[in-house]
Amino acid sequence: MTEIINALSTDTTGVRALKAILQNGYAHADAKVRNTRRAGVLLPLYLQKNELMAIYIRRTRHFLKDGSEAIHSGQIAFPGGKAEAGETLQATALREASEEIALDPEQVELVGKLGTFVTLSSRIESTVFLGWLQEKPDLKKDPREVAAIYHIPLREIWNQHQQNIDLDKYENKIAIHYHWQPPNEKKPICIWGMTSRVTWQLFALLQNLTE
Repeated sequence: MTEIINALSTDTTGVRALKAILQNGYAHADAKVRNTRRAGVLLPLYLQKNELMAIYIRRTRHFLKDGSEAIHSGQIAFPGGKAEAGETLQATALREASEEIALDPEQVELVGKLGTFVTLSSRIESTVFLGWLQEKPDLKKDPREVAAIYHIPLREIWNQHQQNIDLDKYENKIAIHYHWQPPNEKKPICIWGMTSRVTWQLFALLQNLTE
């Protein structure tokens, strides 16, 4: 991780390198599934005190009329949501980040598309974009959608990364988990599901910077 951080700290060379990798067809793509809804998701990154930080959120818990908990309620995620009519997925990702955590789109340099990930339980096809920030942003959560915002030093979950696995196999997809202890909470959070697969793909991308 230190080599990766050093590469990203060198002016804009590291970010340009990430852009070049993504533009050369690196982006992950899950197998297509019929009757899915499209969503745009933003994965914001920035450097702070020689740490590479990623912004995650915990979704607000929601319950259905029958008392059961809604899909994705209370889960760890990245800012994002379903696309509106006539909207590009990049625009969706930026809009949702602005609405959910008050991240100013003008602060975000879009690095590229990390990949497209399908969530079978909700039949949503999420296209995830990397966003680079020049500094730690001043954020404010919308409590209707976001219960908490987490600025996670990626070094602290890097050692949980399982590098040599085949993400096309379902059993591997559901096995990926990352755990992190928020400083102001009693229990660690668990990054799983689509968010863990996106995190795995991010780590795989970052490893390309030092190869």
